[in-house]
This record gives sequence, structure tokens and C-alpha cells, in this order.
Amino acid sequence: MKKNNEKFSPLYSETFTTTTNGLPGGWYVEQNTDMPNVPAIACGDRCVELLSAGNKFLPVIPDTADCQVDFNVKINYAAAEHFGFMVCFRYDAAACRGQFVRFLNPKQTDEIQVEYGVTALNDFTVEESRKITADRAAFGQEMTFRLTVSGNTLKVGLFGRQEVSLKIRKGTGKIAFAREHFWDVLKITRLEISGDRSETNSKPRNFTVPLPDTPTWYPLFCDVTLTDHGNCLDADLSFHGGVAETEIGEGNYHGIRADLL
Repeated sequence: MKKNNEKFSPLYSETFTTTTNGLPGGWYVEQNTDMPNVPAIACGDRCVELLSAGNKFLPVIPDTADCQVDFNVKINYAAAEHFGFMVCFRYDAAACRGQFVRFLNPKQTDEIQVEYGVTALNDFTVEESRKITADRAAFGQEMTFRLTVSGNTLKVGLFGRQEVSLKIRKGTGKIAFAREHFWDVLKITRLEISGDRSETNSKPRNFTVPLPDTPTWYPLFCDVTLTDHGNCLDADLSFHGGVAETEIGEGNYHGIRADLL
């Protein structure tokens, strides 16, 4: 595949290190099932696990029209024997409408159906479909995908080499993932999103937060530049202050010495 599109700005990079109430941090779940208390997303071992079909899973990013989505997924293909998932783009999360590209592997075949269409209220209408052939052994490995959305064209890269080009509608919105029914969790092992940032009338706000918020000898300070994009906030953080960390001293029987940061 070609290198990342240089005209885009970074919007999201999954590190698998942040959580919110025990769930992957930086994600929003659109509930479409009859089990609203089950988010069907979990933190895995260096991955985000999508547990069942029905819901959509949205990385928290500003709306974007043109973008590039690089991601890897992995499943237990020996147990599942087939798989299916989709990526929605230019997705209006408030109206639950957008466009999608879906990847379907029929059971025990070497084909992947690449489908493009539109979605509304969790109904999916396929407008174009392509078939590609791949080595079935690759389905049991980490699979690499790239979506490049630009104007009225969607380019889909698979396994780092094959590419499909599709005509799409113009628009702007979010990125959302969803999975089909198959016997295993869908593991997202890498996710990088870059794109053009939506215009905002809000000017960035600059302020400083002392850490901790109680008096201390050597406080740390966090400088914040906060931009309101309407349906999400973007914060650039930088830290300064404190003292340099030193190695812990030898101490004595009752304890060891540690410098105050």
C-alpha cells in the first residue's frame, strides 16, 4: 500500500491503554439491541474486542468528509469458518445515517465480498458489490485494511496489496465499526484515523491546570488547548514543572526513600 495520505491530519490513534468504567476509552457505543445494558465491547490483550452484532462502535473523532482509516482485525477463523464486519463513514451519529463498506467471507470459501451501500436506522442497503479472492490461510492471521475516502471515491486496500475502488456519495460525519454474526469476537488490533478536520466557529481556549490541585512543593502544570467541534472536544496537552525523578534510595528496615515529584 501507499504511505499515509499527507494531506490529512491525525484524528485518532488507538493505544489500548485507556479505559472508561472498565471499557475501552475513546469509544462511543450506538445501542441497537434489546440489551441496552450490554455494550458488547471489551478491552482485550492489546486489542479492542467487539463481542456481538447489532451495535455500532464509534471512535470519538470530529466529523470528517475525506479521511483515511488504517486498521487490523483478527478472528479465530478455525472456529468461525467465516466472518463479516463493516465500517461506516460520513456517518451522522445523531440521525443514524451514513455510508458503509462491508467485508463478508462466506463459510469455508476463499472469497471476500466487498459491499458498498447506505445505512439508515441500522438498515443496510447494498448498492455495489465486488468479489476478491484471497488465501484462506490469511483469514486466520492478522488482516490489514485501509479505507481512503476522498470526494466521490472510496479506495479499499486489503492485506496490504489488493485494492478496490468504489463510487460513493459526498458527505461528512463519523467513522463507525459494526460486526456480523459469526462464532468469535472481532478483535481490532490496530486503528489509525486521519482526515480533514471539520470547520468550527469556536476559537481554541487556552488554560493551565495545576496537578495536584492541593499545595505541594513541586507542582506539575498541564497546559491545555481546548477546541470545541460541536459534538466532541479536542484537547492538546503539555506538561511542565515538578523536579526530575531520581533513583529510589537504599533506605532502612522500615522503608525506602523516594523523592517527591
